[in-house]
Amino acid sequence: MSFNGFHHVAVRVKDLDAAVEHWSSNFGLECERRTENEAFGIKQAWMKMPDGSYFELIAPLNDESPIAKAIEKNGEGLHAVSMNVKGAGELMDGMKEKGVAFAGPFVHPKSSNGVLIGMTEE
Repeated sequence: MSFNGFHHVAVRVKDLDAAVEHWSSNFGLECERRTENEAFGIKQAWMKMPDGSYFELIAPLNDESPIAKAIEKNGEGLHAVSMNVKGAGELMDGMKEKGVAFAGPFVHPKSSNGVLIGMTEE
């Protein structure tokens, strides 16, 4: 089991509407759907790429959201990369055995050269 490609790249933004307009008008990406994730405190805009992966814009739902705090600390920018995987549970167990640190379901940036990595089951 290993990473099988990118599922999505997530970028932190302050203003979701402005960011969608920016990425649409300047880079030709079309917003396929918008969602909210109360558990993570974010609102999302999903832009599908020609290869089937996604470019995800994420903005905080409120000032207490972890994303709001990340923007305050680090500014807008790359937040996370999510990889396609088969057998995520077994893959995570194997990574943990090798000393890879996790933050919930994500590979902690201290174990991946500063990049938060998520895994999406294929």
